[in-house]
Amino acid sequence: MIYGSSDRSIPPAVMQFMAERAHAVKTVVINGASHALMVSHPGEVTALIEEAASAH
Repeated sequence: MIYGSSDRSIPPAVMQFMAERAHAVKTVVINGASHALMVSHPGEVTALIEEAASAH
């Protein structure tokens, strides 16, 4: 799971709760980022997707 610490659409506390509830293998919080991470932080989003895709 990846989310921004300054998301106003889905509060970070809710995202943290959902990650815990889903037993997320990895959670990445982008400090100061908003809701549209794929636009503002494409490198971080891509890296997490590639990491998940190459996991066994």
